[in-house]
Amino acid sequence: MKKMLCAIMALALLSLALPALAETATASVIGTWVPYSVTMGGMPVTINANTLTFNEDGTCISGAGTETESTTEWTLTDEGLTMNGALFACSVEGDVLTLTQPETQMVMTLVREGVDPATVFTAPTGSTDPADLIGTWVLDMSAAVAGLAGAVTDSTVETPEVTWSFTFNDDGTFTIIALGQTVSGTYTVEDGVITVTATEPPAETANSFPFVVAEDGTLYLTLDASGVPMALTRQTAE
Repeated sequence: MKKMLCAIMALALLSLALPALAETATASVIGTWVPYSVTMGGMPVTINANTLTFNEDGTCISGAGTETESTTEWTLTDEGLTMNGALFACSVEGDVLTLTQPETQMVMTLVREGVDPATVFTAPTGSTDPADLIGTWVLDMSAAVAGLAGAVTDSTVETPEVTWSFTFNDDGTFTIIALGQTVSGTYTVEDGVITVTATEPPAETANSFPFVVAEDGTLYLTLDASGVPMALTRQTAE
């Protein structure tokens, strides 16, 4: 009998705590958030710079105070955050909000308005030894593209494989295969930066990309000014 009473009391306390936990989770989302990065299948993509403001009345304002300002509704449940009809897995850690769509492998990371991203994000660390670059590195976005196509058409569709491949040879040559295109040429490495010069097809200028090979074997390449790196895995021999 004593055990049964304890169990009943525990369930009662849990039922009281659940609404409070839900309210706490909702409260942590309320406010204005500034986009920091968006990746799809591990590939950084151009982000919409509009802020997202989650209000207590269940409205969400995108780009508040701008010409592109728009308002939609949002809710937060055990399943995740629903906004504009789309469901996102949602997590808030301190001043960082992460919204994830598993189907498209899209991850949107935002920081609370007024917070300097440099205080909450750290760049990947690891080796910048040129020898650690040698080999072929890949990023497979096929699942992300298929998920996006399915979400747009609301059906299963045939989608091509979408894989980025970077090969760095020990003779100072490279080959990049992306979106059906192949670029090859020569490269040099200095102070954690790869400088590539395309010869086929020829390019007028060289391009430089910071890189680091992390302890877990991931190659991080920063391809644009956003500072958000692409994460690649080493291709192993079959």
